[in-house]
Amino acid sequence: MGIEALIAALIGVAGTLGAFLEGKRRGKSQDLADNASEVAILQGTMTTLQGFMAELEKQLKAKDVLIAELYGRVQVLEGLVTQKADVEAVQREVEGVREVVDRIARAVCDA
Repeated sequence: MGIEALIAALIGVAGTLGAFLEGKRRGKSQDLADNASEVAILQGTMTTLQGFMAELEKQLKAKDVLIAELYGRVQVLEGLVTQKADVEAVQREVEGVREVVDRIARAVCDA
C-alpha cells in the first residue's frame, strides 16, 4: 500500500471523526443505540488506524535497512575514489622517476 493511499485513508478517517465530534458539539441528543453504533465505528476506525500505523512502521524499517545498505555502499565507493587518487599520485611519481632515470641513462651513454 503506497503512502498516497495511506494519506487518503487517514484524511477520510479524520473527516469521519470531525463529523462525529461536530455532532457532539452541537448537542444533538442520541440514544444508547446510536452511542453503541458510534463506539463500534470508532473502534473500527482505531483498528484501521492501527493497521495503517503498522504498515507505515514496516515501510519505515525497510527504508532504514535500505539506507544502511546504501550508506555502506557509499563508504566503499569513497574508499575506491581515495585509492584511485593514491594510485594516480604514485603513477605521476613513477613517471617523474622514469624521466630522471632516462636522463641519467642518456648522460651515461653520451659520456
